Amino acid sequence: MGHSIRGRAAMSKAELLLHQPPNHCQQTKLKISSRNNLVKKLTSTSWGAKPHVLRTSALALSFSAAEYAAPVWKNSSHAKEVDIALNEAGRIVSGCMQPTPLVKIYPILGIAPPPVRRTVAAEIERTKQINDHRHLMSNQTPGNIRLMSRKSFLHTTNPLLCPPQERKVQLWNESLQPDPPPDLNENPSTGFDLPYTTWRSLNRLRTGVSRCRVNLVRWGYTVEEDDKCDCGEIQTHNHLLNCSRLELEEPCTQEDLMQANPKAIHVANFWKFKI
Repeated sequence: MGHSIRGRAAMSKAELLLHQPPNHCQQTKLKISSRNNLVKKLTSTSWGAKPHVLRTSALALSFSAAEYAAPVWKNSSHAKEVDIALNEAGRIVSGCMQPTPLVKIYPILGIAPPPVRRTVAAEIERTKQINDHRHLMSNQTPGNIRLMSRKSFLHTTNPLLCPPQERKVQLWNESLQPDPPPDLNENPSTGFDLPYTTWRSLNRLRTGVSRCRVNLVRWGYTVEEDDKCDCGEIQTHNHLLNCSRLELEEPCTQEDLMQANPKAIHVANFWKFKI
């Protein structure tokens, strides 16, 4: 007994952490990460699936796993660990790069952010608990809270007062204040029917985060002298939209990109294997 105690005392902090069982959020994060790898396999440039297939796969595999029993643990301080894996799923489907702000990714996908989806899932469950006598917690009244750290489902969740889709958009708009994008909804952006490589290039141009030469220099992937486009000008993000090699009569604008009109598709196809 003494030897085991001394041996455990001699273990480093890192070793002790390895011997502790992971919490539910950590396990869920690992599960989502493994499913993200399956979705990523569908993004091959030669035979990859269409964006709508990737979006459906991510919702069915990753987001469904993340929202299982979410009303129970959504108030946990570890819930953000699950969001990390879901954000990665969003980047895979949209084709956006790691530095891209999340507030730009989810509107493109037409998927409400994970905290919003968890909140609505909890409100749906609270509505069932109140209205459905078959619910396991039916007619149960919340007890007094003695510890401020305890955030009971019955204390923190209100019933749903409008359709779930409408509630998601409402909470989503509130989370993006004071500058929410116009016409925010759970429909993917225009161009969703394009090949994945074109869709990926289009979204990188839309968000302003791409592998243009100036960004590669800033990120340390190339030297400062290698910041020029093949046309001879410095290749900034704005240059990607009006490079002389595009042979456009008028420069491509942000509005063109959001509409995914023929001009924007031409630009996206030109840069799809370069940015």
